[in-house]
Parts: sequence; C-alpha cells; structure tokens
Amino acid sequence: MAYIDKTYFNFDLSLVYDGVLGEELDLFIDRYEEEFFRKYFSYEDYKELITGTPVTQRLIDIVDGKEYTGLDGELQRWFGLENPELVSPVAAYVYMQVLGVKNTYTTHVGNAKAQLENALSVDYSQKIHKACLAFNQHMASLVEFLSVEYPDSETFNCLCRYVSFCNRNVLDL
Repeated sequence: MAYIDKTYFNFDLSLVYDGVLGEELDLFIDRYEEEFFRKYFSYEDYKELITGTPVTQRLIDIVDGKEYTGLDGELQRWFGLENPELVSPVAAYVYMQVLGVKNTYTTHVGNAKAQLENALSVDYSQKIHKACLAFNQHMASLVEFLSVEYPDSETFNCLCRYVSFCNRNVLDL
C-alpha cells in the first residue's frame, strides 16, 4: 500500500502525469516508496511500514505526523509521511528518482533524448536540487521529531547514520 499518490506531486514537485507517465507513476511510487523505507529505516520498521498499517505508536506517529516540543523549546509539527498538506519526504524521494529515470529514454542503440519542436529544452538539475533540499528538510524534521519523542529507537539510530540524506547533481554524484 502506498502512503502517497499522484496528488503529492504539486507545486515544487510538480509532474505532468498524463499519458505514459500517468500510467507509470503508480509503479514509480510503489517501487521508490519501498526503496525509501528499505534505505532509511531499520528492517523491522521496513517490514511494518510496507504492510500499510503500522501498529507501533512510533511508526503511527511517523506516518500520521504529530506535534512535539522541538529542541529549541518551541512547539513543532512533524507532518508525517501521509498528510492532507500533501508534503512528504517520500514524495520528494520518488520525484528525484522519476526525474532521473525519465530524463532520457533507452533505445536499442543506447540512451536518447526527445527532440523538441516548438519547445525549448530546459536543464532539470534545478528541479532535482530543489527536491533534494525539500527532502533534506523533511528528513531533518523527522530526525528532530524522533530525537525528542523516541531518542532510543532503532529508527532514530538508522536515520542518524546519514549526514546528508541527498546530495545529488546532474551527474548523479
């Protein structure tokens, strides 16, 4: 079960999801959402999250979001992975993967890029960079939330292994 859907791809993470991408977007979401959980959570959390119905309170709070008192003493809100505001680190992660995959097309003689008529080709690296910044902000918020609410959790320990969650450029370096 996916925690996000096509509606999460709006504003800075906008995708035109009609035509071919519309048919593929659900597949991209399923594939990269699962990869996100496998990459950034412990195996036990991963198994519980991919069922679509977490049972431990910590994972319920991660999915649904929760208000908490931040490290600065101010009331903060972790929005969650699934929310009515349609903001999620999962969406940013999937978005970056889709842009990377859909930038070129694989043909029988190698990779090719669509030839445009009456249009201008635009560098997509700024879109990936903005998505990467959004992803890092979401993940930093998650780390702060877990450090306050669940400091001894395995999830917190897994996330703290990553200094920078996303460091991506047009060369995927």
